[in-house]
Amino acid sequence: MIDIKYGNLFSVELLHNYFSDGRCPDFDIVPSIQTQKILSGHQMIAKQFGNKLFVGTSIDGSGKPFIMPEEGLNFTFFLKLKNPLFLNYTNLLIPPTNGMIYYFSNRNNNASGGGFLTKTIKTYTSNDSYEPGNIVVALLGDPLGNIYQAWRKSNAGNSHSCSDTNYWVNLRIDPCVSENDAVKLWPTICQYVFTPPNSLMSSATILVKGFNTSTGLCTETVLSKTITFPSQVNSFKLDLTSVTPGNYLLQINSEDPILIYLNEELNDQNVFGVIDLYCESTLASGYKIMDTSNHLLSPAYKILFPNRALLWKYILQEDSKGTILDDPADFYQFETPGSDPPNTIISKTAIPFTAAPKTSFKLTIGTNNYNPIANASPERLSSYTYNQNQPDHEILTCSEIYLNY
Repeated sequence: MIDIKYGNLFSVELLHNYFSDGRCPDFDIVPSIQTQKILSGHQMIAKQFGNKLFVGTSIDGSGKPFIMPEEGLNFTFFLKLKNPLFLNYTNLLIPPTNGMIYYFSNRNNNASGGGFLTKTIKTYTSNDSYEPGNIVVALLGDPLGNIYQAWRKSNAGNSHSCSDTNYWVNLRIDPCVSENDAVKLWPTICQYVFTPPNSLMSSATILVKGFNTSTGLCTETVLSKTITFPSQVNSFKLDLTSVTPGNYLLQINSEDPILIYLNEELNDQNVFGVIDLYCESTLASGYKIMDTSNHLLSPAYKILFPNRALLWKYILQEDSKGTILDDPADFYQFETPGSDPPNTIISKTAIPFTAAPKTSFKLTIGTNNYNPIANASPERLSSYTYNQNQPDHEILTCSEIYLNY
């Protein structure tokens, strides 16, 4: 009997701050067809246990793989969402719809380290515009390196620093998924419409750039050609079947480049995201799969999803009115705005969704106190006009909680 020993090639763990244990159970992690062939041909196995994917390889007595992974070997896995409420309690400014997809890779070289497969989060600047859901890191020099989520709009003409809790929530988490990780899922063959749509062109210069291991960016030209049309047209058939699956920058003529992901296997599939992992010696420390002596480094990669923060709106019985205190700390404050019915109580700032209930909220109606009270649920989202009678009013998402008091 042959005794085959396996070593840990790498692992990928899905995390989420909504859950008490931090583990995200909402996805199936499925290898692509090409990756299944690679695993089989290299005596490797891939297994998912709960929120974690393990990939192992057969090893010899010295701990080296029997079949050595070649430089540039690519492992691709698809994230398939299985919880319909995921998008309700997860802060994703760009939902994976309308051809968008989230892309995670050890090539991203997250500056925060720790094996995170997400891109580095943008730094806050007062010159940028922010929508509810935008995620930033604080200005350079913040010793805590805090990550903030916008829950109200702000812009250069009405800027608000991350410390302003009337506009931002300190997530107090590790590097997480942000809008930086969203890319366009692009078909290999499509009818490309010039921008603006009414533009008429006599030719199309197609430029596709892929990842350059020297620069760490998509600067390597993989396709460059010009198509001349018999007459001026506003669209043409764009064929990218010669380009291997992966993440690219696509530019047509002088239009703005588009970050895209190509993979014919995803045609007509409902996939939330892609995990692309590479065996490359040029990767940063903590992201390499093998060392220079061909021993396993067994990196533990991570993807962290941020929980969503939004207004909590309590609705009492029609003839009731009361107050809510966050007892004893009064960390979160509540009010009944004059423009709202007297039986409503709403948080003054956004409060994150968590699976573990907050038990410190105390409702007072007359001389009666109620504690604990029901928490917001991702199953009941609604809209709320914040600062209804003020010039800076805006429509925000809230969670409605009905109380039988």
